[in-house]
Amino acid sequence: MITAILLLAGNSERLGLKDTFKQFIQINNKELYLFALEELIKNNNIDNVLLVYKSEHFDLIKNSLAKIKITKPIYLVCGGKTRQLSVFNALNYINNCLHSEYVLIHDAARPGLSQKIINENIEGLKIFDATTTILKIHDSIAGFNDLEKFIYLDRNKTFLIQTPQCFKFEIIFNQHIKAYNNNKFDYSDDIQIFNDYPNVKFIEGNVFNLKITTLNDLELLKYYLVNKDNYEF
Repeated sequence: MITAILLLAGNSERLGLKDTFKQFIQINNKELYLFALEELIKNNNIDNVLLVYKSEHFDLIKNSLAKIKITKPIYLVCGGKTRQLSVFNALNYINNCLHSEYVLIHDAARPGLSQKIINENIEGLKIFDATTTILKIHDSIAGFNDLEKFIYLDRNKTFLIQTPQCFKFEIIFNQHIKAYNNNKFDYSDDIQIFNDYPNVKFIEGNVFNLKITTLNDLELLKYYLVNKDNYEF
């Protein structure tokens, strides 16, 4: 059984809209997180979906769910203070209640999710212990070394990490337990927690699967979500 975890407990601090959570911004009268949720529900490989949310958003979620067709079980669990702790709460729920063999983890702030990306990540679990979606870098990329000297990095050896990420449940759950017991709560994603294991498949994502962080990101996503039937991503 495969459970999809959709994370929508973030604070949206970098978006710059006061008192607005990006996952609930509306496009065509539909909350942003619903676009990713619909793709997860539609996927034939996914058995159920676990929404990780802020407790104060329960009524908002309950009302917005009425806008879409729900054809598989959806469960809700409260998030933690960090993304990592939110995922850990979800994994604990799965361990105690759902007993899934595999898990897919996705950020609700990436509403440009596609069936192709979902399926390729899940397919990778037939051979690998984990998969992660990535985006190749085509621009030149540079940074500073310890001497604050401006240096170029090899773009052929760098890439952007996206979600979804998929895992064999037992392994990722044990890695989260290990991190928790070591008082490490600041991992930015789950592949970083999984980094002790080399058996990871990289799945190529696309530019529309970006994480909404700025208002410019939001405008790009609005265009894609309204016109996505014209794309093959």
